Amino acid sequence: MPNSPDTPARATYHHGELPETLIDLGVTQIRQFGIEKLSLRALAREAGVSPTAPYRHFPTRQCLLAAIATRGFHSLTARMKSALGESSDAHDQFVRFGKAYVDLAREDPVSYELMFGGVIDFERYPALFEAAETNFRQVIDVLRAHAGGASEDDLLVLAGTVWAGVHGIASLLISKLMAAPHTRPSLAVSAMRRLGSDPEAALHLLFDPIMGGSQNRNQKSRQTPVSLVRITVAEPSAHISKEPLCQR
Repeated sequence: MPNSPDTPARATYHHGELPETLIDLGVTQIRQFGIEKLSLRALAREAGVSPTAPYRHFPTRQCLLAAIATRGFHSLTARMKSALGESSDAHDQFVRFGKAYVDLAREDPVSYELMFGGVIDFERYPALFEAAETNFRQVIDVLRAHAGGASEDDLLVLAGTVWAGVHGIASLLISKLMAAPHTRPSLAVSAMRRLGSDPEAALHLLFDPIMGGSQNRNQKSRQTPVSLVRITVAEPSAHISKEPLCQR
């Protein structure tokens, strides 16, 4: 029976297209209304599909959030991999890594918050867990290649230091404090605005001491650039519990 003039036609999607469309629409809906208002049925209406269609791909709202974060990690990993080909210098590579991280946060703050905001239990979603591990492993691998003689424990501490610094810059740049109106002089606001005007300069300042200083960058062999506290890192659990409803 043909659709009446008042009944919108159902959209048709090729295999694999609807999940990506729902992810895009989900990001837009979260940006406009917040995570609390995210509705799979509302996304179905916007996509022009039946109310039950999204549930074939994302049986729960958390599954959709996990998919958004997973795509974000894939994007970040690709950006960082591209940065590796632009320079063989460790300092420059990490500045480019940091810029990729900051750019993602500014361009796609919804995905960024889901990736790093603690909203999702990564261990329930194996694809998300692996995407995040692959991204962080990339940082470890570059450090291992350049921080000669550093132990695996020291590499983890150094990688955590790098991550903490870059994450702090990115989070400040997308914080509500940056967008809020300020009428009184504030050193903190001035610092954030200066940071926002030239984040790459901040990344250079961050990585100079971490990577051993600019005058040592081209040395073929160097000691670990900072004195690191040795820690014992617990082995990850061999069992990762799956979200049973995310894959059918």
